[in-house]
Amino acid sequence: MRLSLLALLALMSTSLFAQQSVLGTWLTQKQNSHITIYEENGTYWGKIVWIRDSIKAGRPVLDEKNSEDSLRSRPVAGLVILRHFAYDGDDKWSGGEIYDPETGNTYSCKMKLVDGTLEIRGYVMLALFGRTEVWTRVR
Repeated sequence: MRLSLLALLALMSTSLFAQQSVLGTWLTQKQNSHITIYEENGTYWGKIVWIRDSIKAGRPVLDEKNSEDSLRSRPVAGLVILRHFAYDGDDKWSGGEIYDPETGNTYSCKMKLVDGTLEIRGYVMLALFGRTEVWTRVR
């Protein structure tokens, strides 16, 4: 009985560690921004915490390509671009979406840790029809 309880606790702590391994700050593939991934109410989110050219002509770069007029005046720095990811096991997160401020588009998205990097796959309808970026951990 004791051994199985210890094994269960070890398995739970290993699973928790795996879920949280995505937490932290990541450098995007283009190396022009840092995204911090955090957990909120059991799901995983990410926001831009640094952007290379966040100021142009003395003003913050804005979310000008957003399809909603009311959101075009918000700064890109600080935007939440990853939303609603659930941990699937095996270093995979799915069910989320990613917003691309360069195009103003939002895509379905899944994430996977591979050898210390984070593969982000944004897609429309099917993951087969998408694009993968590889992010590297900053901290």
